[in-house]
Amino acid sequence: MHCDDLTLYDCTKFSHAPVSFFQALVPDLLLNHDWLRGLRIASYGFLLYGPGSYAWYQFLDKSMPKQTLATLSAKVLLNQIVLGPCVISVIFAWNNLWLGKLSELPSKYQNDALPTLLDGFKFWIPVSIVN
Repeated sequence: MHCDDLTLYDCTKFSHAPVSFFQALVPDLLLNHDWLRGLRIASYGFLLYGPGSYAWYQFLDKSMPKQTLATLSAKVLLNQIVLGPCVISVIFAWNNLWLGKLSELPSKYQNDALPTLLDGFKFWIPVSIVN
């Protein structure tokens, strides 16, 4: 099946996974030269974040179709208080699974989840508003 045979909606849906894969893989390889880490992060993007974020943003757009300041604010807020913690919990679990450290996951959440979320607020709130 080719993109030409699909609707624009279907074509965009399928494009999120590979885009997430390469957005994770390329910078990681360029900065760290660590293929295993790069593949770990890229596989998360391809298998989980790409499809999951696509579904999330489709849900937000269908739930709040009007482009107003109120809906923009609500979407940004929901991204931070719903999507952010979900992404953090899944990426921590994904990394620990790949590293064979699932037993350390509870302490990873306890020590790193809140600081990661708060750091994410500093970056993602402005980016979400501009986007």
